[in-house]
Amino acid sequence: MYAAVVARGSTHTLTLVNRSTGKVVRTLASARAYDWQQPFAYVDVAPDGSVWAVVRKTSPNTYLPYASTLVHYTGGKAVNVLPYVTSVRLSPNGKQLAITVLSPDGNKDGKGTQALRIATPSGKVLRTLSATQFPVDKNGDPTVEVGGLRVSGWLNPSTLIVGDGCCDGGSVALASASRPSPATKWPTLFGDGSTRAIGTIGDKTVLVARNRWKGDGQKVPLSVVGVEAVTMSAARPRGSVVAYFPDENPSQDAYVDRFVARAKAKPLAIGTKRYPYKGTGKVVAAYL
Repeated sequence: MYAAVVARGSTHTLTLVNRSTGKVVRTLASARAYDWQQPFAYVDVAPDGSVWAVVRKTSPNTYLPYASTLVHYTGGKAVNVLPYVTSVRLSPNGKQLAITVLSPDGNKDGKGTQALRIATPSGKVLRTLSATQFPVDKNGDPTVEVGGLRVSGWLNPSTLIVGDGCCDGGSVALASASRPSPATKWPTLFGDGSTRAIGTIGDKTVLVARNRWKGDGQKVPLSVVGVEAVTMSAARPRGSVVAYFPDENPSQDAYVDRFVARAKAKPLAIGTKRYPYKGTGKVVAAYL
């Protein structure tokens, strides 16, 4: 099965879909979407068919930085597990969750916290692997760009694939799942804000998609000319380009599945048309 977010007008519905037939197995939840504010993100389907999802409260006019909750859809119920979670990935053995959080200023010191953590499926935080503080205004909202940290997957039982990005800058890095370490020490592949992990090759290599640019921003304006697939590892964090898709306005559906298939990678991300869908509405996001 796979999870699909289906749009019917401004309503988005999170569904569980049979990969072979495209038939909807279960409808999990529905919520309103507003422009760039999407109610369902970073969905992970567990081997037992339950679904972990970051569910965001959306607003037509207001930015809500801390309005996300980790929800576990299991046994016909929706269980709220942890607040402020911004991404989630279940460990290969199903016993731990890798999560990122963006939490508000709880002690009134004028700072919020962005962190990478390991938790149990019941929501008990086992350890914080990395944490940074950010300044907030009088309303508690961040005064700097923050919130781009996300868990893309587990490379192996002891290594996490961590993405970070907003606007002009982005990266994919490898972090220990067992011991704290500063992000500055993580093996990292850099790119723009669209840079993200889309697959794994074995237990040491990550397949990354990032935009390719031309120009110098001075004499020649910068512009996107396509997307390249890059393999990176702890031993070679700068990576090697293994495929290229020329397109000035690249869509994920055009290249993700193609790159994953060409590299013979295990997918971390899929296009919306990777598997069939026989229900009503349009699939706007798909997750494994």
